[in-house]
Amino acid sequence: GHSHGHGVAMKNKQVDAKKAEKLARNKVRVLAFQEKIDASWNFATLSSAEIKEFEGKKEWLITFANEKGKKGKTLYVFLKLNGEFVAANFTGN
Repeated sequence: GHSHGHGVAMKNKQVDAKKAEKLARNKVRVLAFQEKIDASWNFATLSSAEIKEFEGKKEWLITFANEKGKKGKTLYVFLKLNGEFVAANFTGN
């Protein structure tokens, strides 16, 4: 007997907005720690968590606002539906 796709089911499981927000916030902390964004982002407020479609693929778009941000005032964090980190930037693209 052999099995198919046992680790895959979890990998493709969609996370809810609360979980996506938590994962995005953790990623923001990591980016601040790595000095890719300034430390003030650790205290950013959540603006939105929504599923958007980019080039035919659905992704979580978690948006944070930070009046003290040096490079920008809005940070966009992109996650796969399963919560896996894709990208973060100040443009939203």
